[in-house]
Amino acid sequence: MDKWSNKFNECLNCSTRRFPHCGRGYCSRCYPIVEKIEQVKLWDRHKPDTLKGFPRSGVDLSRDFLKFKNSYGDQYAKRLSSLKYFEKKLTGPISGLDLEYIIIEVANLSGADGGFLFGHDAGAFESHLDQRQRIFVYEKLHTILEAKKWKGIDKYMVFDSK
Repeated sequence: MDKWSNKFNECLNCSTRRFPHCGRGYCSRCYPIVEKIEQVKLWDRHKPDTLKGFPRSGVDLSRDFLKFKNSYGDQYAKRLSSLKYFEKKLTGPISGLDLEYIIIEVANLSGADGGFLFGHDAGAFESHLDQRQRIFVYEKLHTILEAKKWKGIDKYMVFDSK
């Protein structure tokens, strides 16, 4: 098996070999997010030079700093986790429910109500498509989702109650 990089066989986060190595054992998708998480961990409201990537306007540091720090860290971690999840899914097996979920996501991207259109089709996918066919369809739909650029941090989530 060819090495993915000089020191690593695959990405330390998502285990991919599909994307090139970028740095410190991470692929080109995961590495920038790992760096952002590290930046957020270093944020200290009493040390302005540590606030790289922190929103500059309309933020009351004394009141909202921890909300921003925690939310940004959580959102970046969630993104890393989703990259790992989808990469693992590509290795199979793919169930009818996996297909249903990804078809709903792609339909939602197009502006359609994917849940309404495809919300109960898992059984049909399971019975009409064998494993090889389900993997093939899943890979194609996943390619569509991968082509959509991640929007980044949702600043409104900072104030969502948990």
